[in-house]
Amino acid sequence: MTPLILELLLLAILTFLLLTFGWKRGFFSLPPSENWFFPIRAYHVILFFGIYFFVAALVSPFLILCLKKFGVQFPSIAAAVWINFLSSLTILLLFGISIAFLSKNITQPIWRQKKEGNLFSDLKFGALAWLISFPLVIFCNQFFEVILHELLHFPIIPEQLAVRFLKMTFEEPLYFFLTSLTIAIFAPLIEETLFRGFLQSFIRQHLSVNQSILITAFCFSLFHYSPEQGIGNLSIITSLFILALFLGYLYDRRQSLAAPIALHAIFNTINIANLYFFGEFPMLGSNHFFSQICKICLSSILYIFRARVLQGFDL
Repeated sequence: MTPLILELLLLAILTFLLLTFGWKRGFFSLPPSENWFFPIRAYHVILFFGIYFFVAALVSPFLILCLKKFGVQFPSIAAAVWINFLSSLTILLLFGISIAFLSKNITQPIWRQKKEGNLFSDLKFGALAWLISFPLVIFCNQFFEVILHELLHFPIIPEQLAVRFLKMTFEEPLYFFLTSLTIAIFAPLIEETLFRGFLQSFIRQHLSVNQSILITAFCFSLFHYSPEQGIGNLSIITSLFILALFLGYLYDRRQSLAAPIALHAIFNTINIANLYFFGEFPMLGSNHFFSQICKICLSSILYIFRARVLQGFDL
């Protein structure tokens, strides 16, 4: 057995153990299915996706002109950081303005439908979901990497543009902070509002819970398609599809947008930390793979122990 296959097998065992823990603790148990009747219409979904693409297509070029007047050179790391940060901030501001003009009958159920529970319990549930889902997401990604590069002998795909961009900010504290804030906070808020808050809520009114989660997860994973990755999109999209299934499940299970936002934010933050401290994501065959996975195991065991002893999770 090659070291690569052995590492994949160990990751599969870890994944199985955490999924089994979640299953026995009732993590995967949905409450009785109920129809959602809050009045989200197709034009609401189109409006918010339209805001996103409007900023990307029209506002970003305007920001470039403004930054040039302030002496920012193009192309440069500084320019890319400020455009991404300001574009994301603009999207959030436009989201906030749009939500302010919508009826509370629409916005309140998106944020939280249930009266019981609170924000803190949703955030804790999102953290537990990360512990259960992260090894599975990594396993799916690495499984397809092995299939593509070890068995089918496709050439190694260059790192994603976003990964290379983040690495280039490591030597500049301000740029690293702004980029991390964009990835860890702004991106989860924007994407969860779009995909879970509006798209899944709209679909959920017309189809079953499983269908709404699957369709939204499929759209979410395709949303991250990158032409430059070529065949490498297979592993990226597959792993993001698995993550999106957990995000959609959390939204329906908790009936609160805070839970998937928490999972999404933790997932992105852990990936930033892996890149910063190890220079890469957990990858089979890398020098740091075992140390990364062991740290994930240790944190999972400690977190689960505290959850069981203190009974901090509302499962």
